[in-house]
Amino acid sequence: MSSEPFPEEIMILILVRLPARSLLRFRSVSRSWNSLITSKSFITFHLHHSLEVRNPLIHLYNYNHFSSAFRRKLYGFYRDDGGTLTKDQELEFPIENEPYNYSAACNGLLCFSYISESRLILALWNPSIRKCYRFRCPTWPITTTSPCDVGIGYDSLTNEYKVLTLANPLWLGRGLPILFDVMVYVLGIDKWRRVNTHVPLSAMFLFGFPTFVHGCIHWIGYRWNQYAIVAFDVHVEAFLEIGLPSEIVQASGYALIAHGESLCLLDNRYDRAPGAVPIWVMKQYGVKQSWFKQFNIEMHGYYFRVLGFWQHDNILLENNRREVVSYDPKVQSTKLVLASEEGMHLVPKYDLAIPYMECLVLLKGSDGLESHVDGSSSNI
Repeated sequence: MSSEPFPEEIMILILVRLPARSLLRFRSVSRSWNSLITSKSFITFHLHHSLEVRNPLIHLYNYNHFSSAFRRKLYGFYRDDGGTLTKDQELEFPIENEPYNYSAACNGLLCFSYISESRLILALWNPSIRKCYRFRCPTWPITTTSPCDVGIGYDSLTNEYKVLTLANPLWLGRGLPILFDVMVYVLGIDKWRRVNTHVPLSAMFLFGFPTFVHGCIHWIGYRWNQYAIVAFDVHVEAFLEIGLPSEIVQASGYALIAHGESLCLLDNRYDRAPGAVPIWVMKQYGVKQSWFKQFNIEMHGYYFRVLGFWQHDNILLENNRREVVSYDPKVQSTKLVLASEEGMHLVPKYDLAIPYMECLVLLKGSDGLESHVDGSSSNI
């Protein structure tokens, strides 16, 4: 048997295909492996490979339960196990005794925030490697009742994660100027900067979780009886406004989700009338006329809501037994993929099924180079 060492370039190509949690264990193999796995170049290579493969876990989430006694519980990640969903990891937010709320997600990072004494406190959490990094936004004229929205996106051109905070610190009233405060934090640089850019008036009130797709962070926005999609391009750091499908007049309760690189819109209202639920897909990004009603799912009162996309264009639904089923639009059939753990209930358990991708970001701090573990310390 040859005693020649294994070529490093071959070893890297093998390691980069492994899950993040496996790579954590392999750090103890040797000093050279630890140095390789924790290097910024390998962390970036692993992230790009994961983005190309796009075989994510599914994160089932309920924001209504993320409060009071349920504040730290986020349900968990699920993987495809031969056509069914099997729990891969139980999630419990690591920071106790602080009122964090879920704000956004992008690739392998989950973002949480809360306001304390006129300061916005944020936490970026990578559950795959059990690392949490806390930081705060500079003081601004904001109160706990003022609108403040947080999003996170990944700039593939500069290999940077960016956290966006959008606040409306001063609303002078109808017909008068509305002042927005736009701040961007670049992970790794650890420095905030104020962005001077035009903000659409529809950003006055933003609904639902932000959705990152096509290089932009998206919300459904509202201004004086008109709805539109507010998008922030994380590379050029500018806002744009995208029109909703013409037949949608009232979009409160609708949700934006991603399907590959496409932006999708679905009706997630609790008071929705029984019947067919459409899923709109934007065929040409940014063009209102390109909205297309690609899916039309017959609910008939048996299903509570659409959760999101799964494999092979299948769609995850929750029924009135709090079970998750997969709907195949090609043959219009359903299959149970996750049984209820609590039996029959009259309220939904889940709100969205969010694709989650394992990554090594935060393995060695906010630049990918010593992170604060479980919120025990921070740069606050």
